[in-house]
Amino acid sequence: MSNKFLIIFFFYFFVLSFCKVDKTTGESIAPVETPESKQLQAKSNFLSGKSQADETTKLGKLTRATYYATFRQRISKHWEQYNKEIQDPFIEWKNKNVPQPKSKVVFYPFSGPDFPNAYTIYPKATTYIMIGLEAGGFEPDFESMNENQISRGLYELNGSLDTISRLNYFMTNSMKEDVSKSVFRGTAPVFLAYFGFLKVKPYSIKNFRLNENGDIVYLTKEEIKANANYREGLVSLDIDFIDPTDGTKKKLYFLSTNISNYGLKANPGTMKFLGKFGTFASTFKAASFLLHYDSFTDMKEFIIKNSELMVMDDTGPPVRDLDKDFNIKVFGRYTRPIGLWPEKVQKELQKLHEDQKPEKVNFKYGYGTADKQQHIMVVTRK
Repeated sequence: MSNKFLIIFFFYFFVLSFCKVDKTTGESIAPVETPESKQLQAKSNFLSGKSQADETTKLGKLTRATYYATFRQRISKHWEQYNKEIQDPFIEWKNKNVPQPKSKVVFYPFSGPDFPNAYTIYPKATTYIMIGLEAGGFEPDFESMNENQISRGLYELNGSLDTISRLNYFMTNSMKEDVSKSVFRGTAPVFLAYFGFLKVKPYSIKNFRLNENGDIVYLTKEEIKANANYREGLVSLDIDFIDPTDGTKKKLYFLSTNISNYGLKANPGTMKFLGKFGTFASTFKAASFLLHYDSFTDMKEFIIKNSELMVMDDTGPPVRDLDKDFNIKVFGRYTRPIGLWPEKVQKELQKLHEDQKPEKVNFKYGYGTADKQQHIMVVTRK
């Protein structure tokens, strides 16, 4: 064996030893940090109230401002409340009752920017697909903002996160209005704030649209500037992030789109894009009972056909449509829906609770019931 061959052999052995690849995604387990990824992580820390004073950077200097101290105090309170009343008991319940899905893809329609729930239920997934009517928006360009804009943006972000910390769901109409018109435009800043809370490291954020074939078309800054809708933040997001538990690089897609029958017909690329991922694990909560209406039958049928596992409240696919192909285990107390949807009571779900007699759950998940009870279902394919 020649010396040249030995050098080449040991070079490749060295590279492979330190650059492992995750077989499920093809992504590097230990991606090399870049100046851009470090800057994005600094923004994530800033938006989650975790930035430390640093006179060498603009964000580091801003942490000394009174408005940032107020923001840090309020957002920390939101997160502490969320952890204590929702996240911690939810994780304990999930570890006992939710099986590990085979699929590494999570589908969460009607989600808004609610990444914590998807990540909590399915922490070992490698791809998260979330869909909402909210604008995807952009990572904040702090360098181009003055302090008044930044102060206002932080105040608005606190408001956006208030209901999720207390109720564990976003109010869709309010969220759509808040994130679409805020200084920090769209859901991207909310995702960055959540990443900071969860110690997830964002690696990159890219804006895109889907073409008619369901292919991703990434948007340049020039294309965004030239299109009025794009400038308003009406774009989708491709976010790479590094999982803190094992250092793997994972993917989050947020599709800013309408998934009613009408919306899917107007944008055929949406369903073609989703169809590329095969089976998935899914979750639903506080979804305005949209999957119970005739105007959402196409999405409902797609979910039932492709879901391996569902964790959901009563706003997911109707129980009567799941009996044939799925086993349904119920938890908590279900009586009737909250006052906005009295007609959406499910007798089949009431019967499951009568038969299974489940114990109460000690965390909030979605709207709950008219008499302020909480319930949740684990739905597994037969």
